[in-house]
Amino acid sequence: MEDDSQNPLFLEALQCHQQGQFDRAEALYHQALESDSNLINALQNLIDLALRKGDQGRALEFAVKAREIQPESSHAQYNFAIVSQQMGRLQEAAQALEKAIELAPGWLEAHFNLGNVLYTLGKKAEAEKAYQKSLEIDPNYIPALLNLGNLVAESGKYDLGLEFLRRAESVQPNFGPTLKALGMMLHALNRLDEAVRYYQLAYSGMPDDLELIVLLGNGFRDQGRHPEAIEYYRRALAADPQNSVAKQNLGMLEGSRIHSWHVEMLADTARNEAYDLALHKAVKPNHLVLDIGAGSGLLSMMAARAGAGQVVACEMVETLAQTAQEIVDLNGYAEKIKVLNLKSSSLRVGEELPRKADLVVSEILDVGLLGEGVLPSLRHAAANLAAENSVMIPLKAEIRAVLIESQQQRQISPLSQLCGFDLSPFNKYRSQGTYRLVHLSTVPHQKLTEEFSVFTLDFRNLPPHVPPSNPNLHPLKIPVKRDGFVQGVAFWFKLWLDEEICLSSGPGGEMIHWGQALFMLDSDRKVVAGEELELVAKQSELLIAFDYL
Repeated sequence: MEDDSQNPLFLEALQCHQQGQFDRAEALYHQALESDSNLINALQNLIDLALRKGDQGRALEFAVKAREIQPESSHAQYNFAIVSQQMGRLQEAAQALEKAIELAPGWLEAHFNLGNVLYTLGKKAEAEKAYQKSLEIDPNYIPALLNLGNLVAESGKYDLGLEFLRRAESVQPNFGPTLKALGMMLHALNRLDEAVRYYQLAYSGMPDDLELIVLLGNGFRDQGRHPEAIEYYRRALAADPQNSVAKQNLGMLEGSRIHSWHVEMLADTARNEAYDLALHKAVKPNHLVLDIGAGSGLLSMMAARAGAGQVVACEMVETLAQTAQEIVDLNGYAEKIKVLNLKSSSLRVGEELPRKADLVVSEILDVGLLGEGVLPSLRHAAANLAAENSVMIPLKAEIRAVLIESQQQRQISPLSQLCGFDLSPFNKYRSQGTYRLVHLSTVPHQKLTEEFSVFTLDFRNLPPHVPPSNPNLHPLKIPVKRDGFVQGVAFWFKLWLDEEICLSSGPGGEMIHWGQALFMLDSDRKVVAGEELELVAKQSELLIAFDYL
């Protein structure tokens, strides 16, 4: 048997392999094997190249050949095991790894991979021993610490599992997979604030980790921070529209709210008449209309009645999409309106959407304007789904607000003493850093300022994506009209359907069932009439928040 190191073809192949010239290296390895079929290192390196190309069958051929040539080679046994493991041949993989360990007892990776194979086979006690053995060889081996932590936690030993993960964190504090695993463990222990903090730390280094994005959504959901949860579920679905976990969890969050607000919204007669008028003014007979967030299908049917040639209606909540289709069929518009259970960003022009839309209509607005995803949806539609010079309904929106004092709301934001009892532990169920739906007419309060404008959004010319970690800032100087303590910001929106038709969700506005958003500031601020109070409005994709400057 010729020594690989003396074979010039092998040496040239190895150099090409190391330089990334994989096709050339593969050809040279085969030429070397033609001169000597027993070149073990050439076979081992061909395994690597075959796996790089995803050709597991070819890799297995080389691994089998290498093991036949040198059955007492730990590397030959190990490589055969790795290929077998990838092909799901787990019993063979386990046997080969045990043989490799017999030949090289101190091989850390062999013990670790044996643990992985045994775990997959359901032999968890044996897997735990294999991971422990790898840690005897290297106590700081992070993959073993992570897997062992998760393994013992599965048997209910959460404290021990957390101990292994903390050890991994101490070895490499900013390693994303460790931070993610810690978040999952703390989440399982219902230590929600810590879990979300670790998820966020992991996300800062792994922003494309789809599972982590969903985990963040779950963490915010379980904290009761539903706007943030929805934002991350939608972010996951933007990356993978078929992600079943994100789709199901988002559907549950949104579905829990459907019956409480959707039917009431449909009873806003002034709002309905305004949309109907705007569509009759804008729709032309040959228009293709795109309805984003179709809900009941009402706006789609208005567009069809106004004379649209075709309407494509997107509704990502499955039960709503099914009901909308039923309503469309019932009212005789089945031939004109196609209801799709899809997020609009999943539409493809020329397929689900026959061509770019002449008119885009939507009402994906929550009480705080942005929480239903109007910005990412309309931004994507304008860039990808709408024809040049297309009509956008609504056209723009303005956030309006007033500063208030409300001792009643302060009692519960945050909770402290109530009826002589300390209820502060209940704050873990309170959504922090966000707003709540209220009807100001039913909330005891004092207005300390006149109504003022916060900012305006033009839906035809939207700002770029705005992450919650870096929101757009809108500094405000607000004249105070009355002495008191500023405790919260009540805000709402004015909605222009076109340049003439305008609706308001404010007190006394046409959108009577929307209510107003109430953002309670973290602390009270004493003010006197005549002074100016400086605030900043923070606007991200799905949230508007306020703070003192």
